[in-house]
Amino acid sequence: MLALVLLLAAVGLAVCRAQPSPASEAHLRAAIIYNLTKFIDWPSWKLGDAQKEFVIGVIGNDAIAAELNDAVRDKQVQGRPVVVQNVTTVLQAEQCHVLYVENSGRRQFKEMAPKLSKAAVLAISENSLGDTGIVIALPLVANHIQIQVDLKAAQNLNLIISSKLLHLALVTH
Repeated sequence: MLALVLLLAAVGLAVCRAQPSPASEAHLRAAIIYNLTKFIDWPSWKLGDAQKEFVIGVIGNDAIAAELNDAVRDKQVQGRPVVVQNVTTVLQAEQCHVLYVENSGRRQFKEMAPKLSKAAVLAISENSLGDTGIVIALPLVANHIQIQVDLKAAQNLNLIISSKLLHLALVTH
């Protein structure tokens, strides 16, 4: 429940800002990405043993990776320590639990997506859900960050999204 409140607070902050600066927008996106992890269930084979790190990968701009590093410092997801990695290869992407695709990394992700279809990687993008393999989009709409969920994409990856998140999001099937 606390995670839901934090997610709502992060989204609420985005709504209240008339025109978020790029730095504050990256900070809000990082907070939202981390909080989204609390509303997703990955298959047990993806999580592995309890000692395994929870990996958030970033394709594209390093600014969001730096903000994510700050957001997850000393935090855990499902009892696992969180690490942030820049991703440049399919092998690196397959090891991620979450893969954030920044605008500059969209073409690279499109090339990787078919190979990630069985890897249970939650792909999040800042743009709309038009891309194959993107499960959650966080577009800036009317000066706030909106959460959009492609439920079919999540189901294809064996990811279970909490109904609490689905009530907050714009959901496509």
